[in-house]
Amino acid sequence: MALTQSLVDDISRLYGHWEDSDVELVIGEEPEKETFHAHSIILRARSPYFRAAFSSTWEIKDNGKHVFSKPNIKPNTFREILKYIYTAEVTLDPNDNSEVLDLFIAADELALSVLFNNIQDYIMTNRDEWVQENLAKLLRTTSRLDSSSQKLFEHCQRVISRSPELIFQTDDFCTLEPEVLLSLIKRNDLAMNEINIWEHVIKWGRSQPPALDPDVTKWSSEDFKTLEERIRDFIPHIRFFEISGADYHYKVRPYKKILPRDLKDDIKLHHFAGQPPLKTPLLPSRVPAKTVDSILIDSNQIALIASWVDRKDTKDFQYAFRTIPYHFDLLLRGSRDGMQIQNFREKCNEKSNLVVVIKTSNGQLIGGYNPLHWSSSNAYHETNSSFIFSLGDGAGSGKVILSRVADHTCAICDPSSKFLNVGFGCGDLLIFQGKCRRNSYAREIIKDSECFTLEDYEVFQVKKDRRENCLGV
Repeated sequence: MALTQSLVDDISRLYGHWEDSDVELVIGEEPEKETFHAHSIILRARSPYFRAAFSSTWEIKDNGKHVFSKPNIKPNTFREILKYIYTAEVTLDPNDNSEVLDLFIAADELALSVLFNNIQDYIMTNRDEWVQENLAKLLRTTSRLDSSSQKLFEHCQRVISRSPELIFQTDDFCTLEPEVLLSLIKRNDLAMNEINIWEHVIKWGRSQPPALDPDVTKWSSEDFKTLEERIRDFIPHIRFFEISGADYHYKVRPYKKILPRDLKDDIKLHHFAGQPPLKTPLLPSRVPAKTVDSILIDSNQIALIASWVDRKDTKDFQYAFRTIPYHFDLLLRGSRDGMQIQNFREKCNEKSNLVVVIKTSNGQLIGGYNPLHWSSSNAYHETNSSFIFSLGDGAGSGKVILSRVADHTCAICDPSSKFLNVGFGCGDLLIFQGKCRRNSYAREIIKDSECFTLEDYEVFQVKKDRRENCLGV
């Protein structure tokens, strides 16, 4: 490991020392155009893009130096790219989201897969608000990149499926590429009423250039033909049989000229005779997906913890993820919001029904459930409903352990703001002190050790599922 770091350090010393460089890279366009210098052997070793470039006709020699031109990358972006190539380090400005996206795109183009994947994960983990504000831009960008960007593309789609108003109610909606919108319409977990999906597909089709008159009563046969061509691929993915008769009459029927004859016949059969369609495939109902915002635990582990909350300790009676009656709302992630106890107190004090999940330095997942709340009261709180647990390493390795409270008078440790011993019991699980010694709970959750090192942690508030209907955006 030390030798590897030594090699990185040696190569990084070449960065900024261009006396023996043999490459000139002309980056950007006027008025933002800049020439960078580099060593071809480093570029070849670090980037498959440059490896291919040096062995192809792209190469131009000028005074003994290789000259490359990349007008589509900004100089500031390439400066970070070049720094990464030499030092394996990159600096992301927390206040400049456009720079992060530019780096993401450039890393893909230059085939820097490690940097690309790390930026992708960084965006998904640390830029939630920006992602929500720029969904159209991100969808447009990631849909054009290769398959390695599908993780971010799918992440954006999941965000939209849960909260479709973030894209369907914005000015950017009508600028979506057909393939991007179609990928959303195909989703079985899109949380919208079917008639609203239909109306937005019509709105999108009508607005594509050249735009059609908003008043359908003024349309010519050619206008209907134009709309049919634009949304033809969308129609098979609309659940027409879940649209009410009234909505069909007032909102679908005006556009009946664009619907296939078999579909129109089946819709009539459905509304007039209550019969299933004869010739049109019957699509499954859209069921908004339950999701959990976590980088530590998955849906199966959430279902297990929810089962423990409701004392469903026997495997035969435990919840599946889709049947749990709760939302797990993320309040805090240590790696994102801060690892200090003051970060915990700011975000979690005075909130009840909290699940704490801890990742230790050796990869173990441990945690606990507090049905009460922490408030820096300098006292122990009494409850019979709390528990602590171990999920092994979270990947099926290691025994899952549930430990319910034994001494309910000391179930929750709630010290004053002067002390760090926030947690469960008299030392059974102290989050920030890294102690885990069985005392007030029935079982120890870490074998052969009374201490752990906190690597990351998440705190969720468990809320009753309101069983809301799909959004009618």
